[in-house]
Amino acid sequence: MMDQSTANPLQPPDARVPGAGPWLLLDAAGPRVQTGLWMDGRWLAFDESPKEAGTALFSGTETVLRQAGTSIGDVAGFLFCRGPGSQLGIRIAAMAIHGWRALRETPPPVIGYTSHALLAARLLERGTPPPFRLLSDARRNQWTVTAVDETGAINPPETVPSESLTECEEPFFRMEERRPSPCPVQAEILQYSLECDAGLFLKSSPAQPMHGPEPLPWHAPDYRKWTPDRHR
Repeated sequence: MMDQSTANPLQPPDARVPGAGPWLLLDAAGPRVQTGLWMDGRWLAFDESPKEAGTALFSGTETVLRQAGTSIGDVAGFLFCRGPGSQLGIRIAAMAIHGWRALRETPPPVIGYTSHALLAARLLERGTPPPFRLLSDARRNQWTVTAVDETGAINPPETVPSESLTECEEPFFRMEERRPSPCPVQAEILQYSLECDAGLFLKSSPAQPMHGPEPLPWHAPDYRKWTPDRHR
């Protein structure tokens, strides 16, 4: 984890994002649910919890709002992790943001980012030479992979089968997970904690304005043809 004293606030603020704040962070992609209030390049309040997302997202939001002396009605916008990571947690976070936005006459804006892009930006800022790849378990013998090319450009995540990973020569980094499964390639595990990474949120690669809190697309539904058979 980055030492708190070396964390650099974003200077100057990204022009795409209004200067007013605070912004409410909801990130349930990793093994710990993270909530925070971000304003002027720093956290006004931050909370991490190992509890399940259905509880921790709302208790964490209540905690950071209370610590900052504000309310959900004063939130200027939302920072939302679209994935990859826990599908259930990400969808609960999206549902919460949809509900809170619906209560406002003018719905606050949403800035979406991916966990892989944030980790890639952290690696690049710390001097990790590209190219490299980040991966997360997508289940069903598949993996979500984000490639960082030779120029340091962070590509969109893709879902690939396990056997494809062994064909790649670039170094792998793996986002920590609540229940990690065996990995077909050697990968350094990266701690997914955002408390010291406030300055990375609004850089162009990890974060983009969104119309709403839409999670990354997952696997397409897999349907099987049902053949009726008489019970015997």
